[in-house]
Amino acid sequence: GQASIPDAAAAASLLRGCSVGEAPRGMCCLVVEEEVGGAGGVQVRLAPTLEPGAAVNLEYLSVALRVRRQEGREPIFSLDPVERSSGEAEGAMQAKRFEPEWLAGTSVGEVLFQADYHLKELSMGEHEQPIVGMRSSFELSREAGWDEEWSAREWFVVRKAEVHLSSDDVLVPCVKLGVEA
Repeated sequence: GQASIPDAAAAASLLRGCSVGEAPRGMCCLVVEEEVGGAGGVQVRLAPTLEPGAAVNLEYLSVALRVRRQEGREPIFSLDPVERSSGEAEGAMQAKRFEPEWLAGTSVGEVLFQADYHLKELSMGEHEQPIVGMRSSFELSREAGWDEEWSAREWFVVRKAEVHLSSDDVLVPCVKLGVEA
């Protein structure tokens, strides 16, 4: 819920000279401007925003940038099947896998886990489908006449990720996700 979303003010307080105190519900955006002193460079500053499409979660951005800088790739989460040897006691059917491993203790790791888990719940028909005409795996298998036991994996993929610059110099994230199986 809303209470579990990291507060922008707390993250902004860690940055020098940044405050988003006047931001409605803590929503802030990133604004590109010429560097002070006329050196010809640019800098990025925080600003309050009323536009949800331009709002960024500073804690999530910070963790994602840390992964990119340290690992050279995006953060990854997977709920993987647990393989058992024949006599092993029953237990967890799936194991959480975070890459890098330190992501497990972060807000980003938790969001990735919750999103993946909810995707699997939707796939298994645990919730009403969010898109008209979308069907669960069970509905699809029934329609295909499959009676035997089966298992399937689904995961999110980033189809396209861009950052656009608005007419008032705000950086606007644009991400298109997909689901693969």
